[in-house]
Amino acid sequence: MKQFSVRSLAVLLLMLGLAFLSGCSEQKVQTVKEETEANRILDVLLASGLSASKREVANGDERSYEIVVAGGEDEFKAAIQLMDDHCLPQPVPPPVESSGLVSSLEVEKARELRRIKINIESQLRNFPGVTCVDVNLVQPEDKSLSLDPYPASATVLVKHKSEKFGLNVDQIGRMVAGGVPGLKPDKVFVTLTKSPPRPLPDIDRGRNLRRILWVVGIGFTTILLFVALAWAIRKRTAGDELYDSSRVEGLTEEELSELESGNVSEQIEGEAQEND
Repeated sequence: MKQFSVRSLAVLLLMLGLAFLSGCSEQKVQTVKEETEANRILDVLLASGLSASKREVANGDERSYEIVVAGGEDEFKAAIQLMDDHCLPQPVPPPVESSGLVSSLEVEKARELRRIKINIESQLRNFPGVTCVDVNLVQPEDKSLSLDPYPASATVLVKHKSEKFGLNVDQIGRMVAGGVPGLKPDKVFVTLTKSPPRPLPDIDRGRNLRRILWVVGIGFTTILLFVALAWAIRKRTAGDELYDSSRVEGLTEEELSELESGNVSEQIEGEAQEND
């Protein structure tokens, strides 16, 4: 019965400890395939005061990266909101697959256009203050299909969070045109939009509350642990004293005399083991 009670109390203490630890657990908020994109997300979260980190996950030959934040529900919501306001992770155009219905030349053109789009968006996102970038490229019409083919063109949407952005519309147009063969700057249509991130939830209040609960939990668990140890020691000591007194009451005067001189201690222990 004594062993069961101590064990039950130990389990209770363990459950209490896990309950308090759960308030400071890590939560996964996103998984991306490119480490560059994982670093972008990490920079945004850390710059906003969240405790975030990335973990590399291996699945055979493939690698992916998980972004985790420490904290509770408020930190999780804040991380999701920040990624949404910064258009993270950036959508990647699907790869162009070859098909028997499409010529290999057209497939190569589509793949090259996809590569150019990704590169231009990546370059624009590197400018300070940029939150979202979307570039759409239109290839020039084949001259063999029309007498008046339309030229190559592009539309660019750039959202920024700062009051003053380092680039203007003309500079962005020239930059995009320089990365697309056959594209002229006057055929690049740029939209610049100021879009500051939304106010974050009050995560400091949740952090302070969890710290208080953590300190209280540690103190409460420590007190319970000392009480359990003291109770177990006292219980065992009381049992030993009761056993010794019952053994002494059954001894004769001669045995008591020998016990006082320390000669029959081993005999008493042997008899106790046989009776048990």
